[in-house]
Amino acid sequence: VFISGFAFIFGTLGVYFSDLNNVWLVASQFLFFITPIFYAPVAGSLLYKVNLFNPVYYFMSAGREVFIYNDYPKLELLLGLFIMSVLSLSIGLFVFNKNKVRCAELV
Repeated sequence: VFISGFAFIFGTLGVYFSDLNNVWLVASQFLFFITPIFYAPVAGSLLYKVNLFNPVYYFMSAGREVFIYNDYPKLELLLGLFIMSVLSLSIGLFVFNKNKVRCAELV
């Protein structure tokens, strides 16, 4: 669901910008470097507060809980996953539906 939302957004933007691939390479590298993969930020720290706005943080933290700690993800983590996924899909569908007529003309 999360990736589908981004696919709608980037599919629409790809019609208008031919070099979107280069921009996405830089953006995905940036997103990778700001996402805590091998460590868990301490709750209450600045890094923790910044990562609450990072959508990939919720997926990495849920995976860490399940595979490393052998535990169920916390309810707040699952709620963050759900909100980020629904938000991504709704924004993606909004952008796509707003521009689908113009996309068909440009292609």
